[in-house]
Amino acid sequence: MKRKESGTDEALRVIRDMLSEPGRNVVLRRDVIGARVPPGPCDRALRKLLSIGEIVRFGQGVYCVAGVKLFTALDEVLQRLGIKRLPGPGVRGYSQYLGGNVVRTSMRVARQLRHRGVRIRFETPNGKLVMPRSAMRSKLNEMPSRREIEDHYHSFERCHSMARAEKDLLVGKAVSFLEQFDGGDCALALEGGTALAYCYKWIQRFSEDLGIRFIPPQNWPSRRSPERIDRFRDFGQRFAAAVAKELPWLTRSKKGRFRPDGSVQPLIFDFTSRTSHADVMQGIKFELVDRRWHLPLRPVVRRTGQALMAIDAAEIAAGKWQALATRLPRKPGYADLVRHPADLAQISSGIGRLERGAICEIVKGWGGVSEESLVGGLDALINQPQWELNYLDYMERMGTRRVSEFAGDHLPWDELRNRLCGAAVDSGLVHPDSLRGIRGWVPGNRALQDCGPPR
Repeated sequence: MKRKESGTDEALRVIRDMLSEPGRNVVLRRDVIGARVPPGPCDRALRKLLSIGEIVRFGQGVYCVAGVKLFTALDEVLQRLGIKRLPGPGVRGYSQYLGGNVVRTSMRVARQLRHRGVRIRFETPNGKLVMPRSAMRSKLNEMPSRREIEDHYHSFERCHSMARAEKDLLVGKAVSFLEQFDGGDCALALEGGTALAYCYKWIQRFSEDLGIRFIPPQNWPSRRSPERIDRFRDFGQRFAAAVAKELPWLTRSKKGRFRPDGSVQPLIFDFTSRTSHADVMQGIKFELVDRRWHLPLRPVVRRTGQALMAIDAAEIAAGKWQALATRLPRKPGYADLVRHPADLAQISSGIGRLERGAICEIVKGWGGVSEESLVGGLDALINQPQWELNYLDYMERMGTRRVSEFAGDHLPWDELRNRLCGAAVDSGLVHPDSLRGIRGWVPGNRALQDCGPPR
C-alpha cells in the first residue's frame, strides 16, 4: 500500500518542482505558500533542504539553488520580489551596494540580502545607507535619540516617516513596560491589532495605541456592579502611577473618560516629540478593557526573552469578524473601523485550517452574529463607496507599504474585498451561495496567497 504523502513531503516536492523550471534558480517562501502549501510544512521543507545543502538562504524568505552566487542571482531575486532594476548610477531612487557596486531599484527593498560575505545594503535617495535594524540603545525611561530614530526609520519596514519611527519605538517601550508590570492578582493581555502585529506577527501595520484586556480573578464582584467599577478604577490609577514611574517621558493627559459601565478605562499620555507629523498623534493610549474574563490567553516570548500575555489570535480574529458584522454596517462614518476588514484580509492566508475552524466556532458560539449579518457586513463594506476611501486613507496613515499591485505591498481594494469574501467562505462563516450578487466576489479565484512579507 502506497504511503500517503505528508505535508512536508508535499512541500519538498513543490519546492523542487519550482527549482526544476528552466532558467529558475530562486524560490520565495511566499511562492511556496501561494501554491497552497501550509506555512508549517513549508518551513520544515526549507530547513531540510538547507541542511542537506540543496539550497542556500539569501535573506528573509529568499532561497536559491546551492552553488549560485548572490551577484549572479540578483536580477532574478529582484524580479520575483516585484522590484525593477534601474539603469544608470545610483544617484536617485533606492539603490543597494553590492560588493562596492551600486544597484538602483524602483522601490525600497524591505529586507537584506547576503551570502558568503557579500551583502546588499540599502541607500536612501539622499545617499544615506540603510543600516540593519539596530537594538534599542536608549533605556526604558529615556526618549530615543535623534540618531536612534533615524536608524529605526531606515531599517524597519513599519516606519515610513520619522515621526512614525519615533512613535513605533515608544510603543515598543510601552510593550516592554507591560512585560514587567506586576498586576497582582489581575492579569493584563494585549489584544487587537497590537497583539497581531507585536506578538503574533500576523499583520504588518503601524500601531498607535495599546489595546489591553484586563482580567481580574473570578472572585471579583460581577461586572457593572459599583464595587467592581471602583476596583477597576483603582487598578487603573495604580497602572498609571507605574507608567509615570517607569516611563517618565510620558505625561498623563486629562483626556480619556472612564466608561460609566466600567467596561473601558482609557489612560492617555502625551510625550514631547523630537519630530512631528500631522498623521501621527504625539501620545500613547493604554485602553484597559474589562468585558469577558473567560478569554483564552497565550504567553508570547518576544526577542527580549520575556513572555508577554496576549489574547488568543483566533479570538482576536473572531472579534474582528464580529465587528464587521455588527458595527461596520451601522457606523459608516467611523472610518477607522476599516482596520478590521483590512486585518482580516491580510491574515486570511497566514492562518491554518485549525485556526479557521476555531474562528468559526468562536463566532458562532458568541451569539448575535449570524450568517445573514456577516453577509450584510460584507455587502455594506463592498457597496458603500466611502469604505474604499476609508481604506486608502487608513493604509496611508497606518500601512506598512503603499497600496499597489506589487505582491509586497498592501492589497488593492478590489483584491481585498475578494479575499475577504473568500476568507469568510474558507472559515465556514458563510456559504458560497450566500455571497451571490456581491460585487467583488469571484468564486474559485480567491487568491489566498500570502500578502504580507515572508517570515
